[in-house]
Amino acid sequence: MSEVLGVHGIWNYQTVTPEVAASALATKWAAFLGVEEERIAVAYYADRLRLGSHGGDAELEALNRALGDQPRELLLAWIAELGWNASEPQGWGAAPLRGLLDWFVQRFDLSRQTVDRFVAAFLSEVSQYLDLQDSGPRQAVRSVVGAAISTHQPRVVVAHSLGSVVAYETLWAYPRLKVDVLVTVGSPLAIPGRVFPVLQPTPVDGRGRKPPGVRKWVNFSDVGDAVAVPKNLAKYFEGVDEDTNIATGMFWTHEVSHYLRNPQVRAGILGLS
Repeated sequence: MSEVLGVHGIWNYQTVTPEVAASALATKWAAFLGVEEERIAVAYYADRLRLGSHGGDAELEALNRALGDQPRELLLAWIAELGWNASEPQGWGAAPLRGLLDWFVQRFDLSRQTVDRFVAAFLSEVSQYLDLQDSGPRQAVRSVVGAAISTHQPRVVVAHSLGSVVAYETLWAYPRLKVDVLVTVGSPLAIPGRVFPVLQPTPVDGRGRKPPGVRKWVNFSDVGDAVAVPKNLAKYFEGVDEDTNIATGMFWTHEVSHYLRNPQVRAGILGLS
């Protein structure tokens, strides 16, 4: 049993056994939180998405074709939420993925390498998890996370990035699982078009709901986090008890370390006053 169970986000695939990968992630998360390792475990599921590398032009375009243009649709919905105007004369709406990634370079003044690695990983993993044509990876990931919650019986589940989507759906898929506090950080749960509308269960009248086994839901979004959009999940989900925007003072703040080291987030996870 562990007091806290983490559910990781994108970019965590490791070429080791799942047990070793989970242990390594737990060690890192404990250090970020400043707690003893025995207090935290992490549910590792990246291997169930069959990912090892990301970002090459040929690889990303091949993934886009294999998933029926879903990565490109996700990118269009994502950048529209971040402020891209489809009517702009650049013609990015009809551009290949490489051209659409150019928008991130210009919008956030990032290096090409940063954009290639991070955005491509996000598109790959989110699209594979939410693949409308193949539910196998989605079910496998939820099974792993559900088993971890059942085994560790944590008081708190901390779900980062894609992990917030996974945890939300897992807790709905296994309603007998009980969690005192669900803490979502850097969550893309409300991204329109390719995330929010295809959640399971499907939102009703534009609203999702807190999973039945969760007593309290706390959400943190960094104002500089380009993945946690739209901000303020309480606008889209009934039962979000606390919805807090934080500012780490850092740019491109999606890394889980930035959240777990934040005093407000740490207090929300550990029940500090």
